[in-house]
Amino acid sequence: MATDGKKVLYLGDDSAYFKVIAAEFQRLYPEIKLEPFSGSSPDTIQGLILKVRLLKPALVFVDFSKNTDDYIHLARLLVRTNSNKPCPVIGLHDFLSPAEQLKEGYLTGVPLNYIKSGEVFDVVFGAVNLISPGQAKEHGFATAKMTEEITPSHLCKIGFIHGKGLHFESAINFSQGEELRIKHHWIQKKLIPSTLVKVKKTSGSLLYYSKYAIDVDFGWVDPVITSDTDTQERIDELKGEREHSVTKAKKALEGWLTDNQDRSQAKSIRVLVVDRLLSFYQDLPRTDKYGYSLRIQPFIQDLSKEIDALQPQVIAFALDLPPEKGAAPLEAPMNDMDMLNKIIQILTNKFTELSPYIVVFNAPSSSKELQESLKYPQLMAYDGPLSPEVLLKMASLFEKKIQISTDTITTATGNKVFVKKSSPMSIGDIEQVISITQISETDAVFTCERDLPEGSTLRIETPFVGYFTVATHPQLSKPPAYYALINGIGETEKKSLRRYVNAIFFKDHDAAKLAEMESFQNLNKAKWQEMIDKQKLELEKAEADKKKAEIEKEKAEEEKLQAAQKTEEPQAPAEEKKED
Repeated sequence: MATDGKKVLYLGDDSAYFKVIAAEFQRLYPEIKLEPFSGSSPDTIQGLILKVRLLKPALVFVDFSKNTDDYIHLARLLVRTNSNKPCPVIGLHDFLSPAEQLKEGYLTGVPLNYIKSGEVFDVVFGAVNLISPGQAKEHGFATAKMTEEITPSHLCKIGFIHGKGLHFESAINFSQGEELRIKHHWIQKKLIPSTLVKVKKTSGSLLYYSKYAIDVDFGWVDPVITSDTDTQERIDELKGEREHSVTKAKKALEGWLTDNQDRSQAKSIRVLVVDRLLSFYQDLPRTDKYGYSLRIQPFIQDLSKEIDALQPQVIAFALDLPPEKGAAPLEAPMNDMDMLNKIIQILTNKFTELSPYIVVFNAPSSSKELQESLKYPQLMAYDGPLSPEVLLKMASLFEKKIQISTDTITTATGNKVFVKKSSPMSIGDIEQVISITQISETDAVFTCERDLPEGSTLRIETPFVGYFTVATHPQLSKPPAYYALINGIGETEKKSLRRYVNAIFFKDHDAAKLAEMESFQNLNKAKWQEMIDKQKLELEKAEADKKKAEIEKEKAEEEKLQAAQKTEEPQAPAEEKKED
């Protein structure tokens, strides 16, 4: 198979669990080699990204059981950082981990998340399917075929809430004007009665967490549903009640927004660092602890898309130094003057309102000379290598000059509360109808009208609790049918899933048995009815014969009586002869 000689890394602190999954790989796929690495502090855990980029593995496991925040930060870096040889990431969670941690794993961009247990087949099966799609060995579990419609949800990351709606980011794109149903914090608090929202705007600009930025307006209260029997008076009454509920909900939300203004934290200035050496990850504090929104990239792959997504207000660009003698050549694309010129050209022609400050490290000439040659006045040159300390000092100076705008919606929205990324309020669930056509305890096939990219996840709440992650399997799915790996379930949920699969798997068998039993019962019922009818006929005949006999008896007795009466009737005496 295509996994020959593949290397897989385990990043975490659970050596016992590493041995378990390493043994399972050795049993099933001895050609895949596992190596463990861990860190003892936030900076060393963050620095593990350098080890990953050096070893170029086929896949990385990140264990969130200990030092959870630091390893989630590491997973986010692994997913976001550009690479010429990207590798998938799988998250591992302790069975006592809260549900929000599991959700955060998916929202970080990790497509598969498993809850650790003694059963590790699914973990290995999922990993091999990501490394070599469709080439994992058959799982051998019972696979049930059926058609059942359910309503799972897409996870989304809520950035802020305002008086009219929400701003969130999602791995799924939506259409302007589309109506969605979203479960969120303010539904749970009963401030907003309806999950209904309408998409106002979608874009790929100013992203912090995912692929698409979505703005939606609240529906507030579900529309009035009437029937043909409702009078106009009743319809008007229902509409009036709805309008009252909408007014009440708007007032309640406005009160919440006012009360929570002090909790709101607007995003800081956005800094894009292009540095092949990834200097910010070398024994330095976590990059999300500096007070700036830092995005570190070794190089830029899609210039227009990445500039649009981050909308940087400061760009730090470290020109590549020639590799040392005997060292491997640098990977394309190069961070050279040609790339710097392309950045400036696209800023000048496409992002005219952005005008970020650009700091060039390893600069070959002075600031003035670069400004003149590149025709970009907001440029500074630094002749030394990129220094995080120097850059942060410059960013502090730039911050005073930058007019920070936190309003990503063009119209006025009144009070606005930004939500911390670590807050449970930042997680939303967008309902999505799908139809399951095939399922085992390990994988599934389903259909969906929406276009779902590979790696997107669906959270299942019923008929079992777990997640579907869309994966590639040439033999099993083709849109609108999708192949999914089942993950994010603990031992209790696994038992529920098995019962569900078995119930479906034996459904036809049970239905046949039930039909046979019903047929047998119907036959017995017919035979019983036939016997009852026969007995009834015999009884009726007996009753008729008895009645006939009684009638004949009565008739005979009557005739006999009449005959007797005739015999006993007295004779008139003969007249005596008169004597002469």
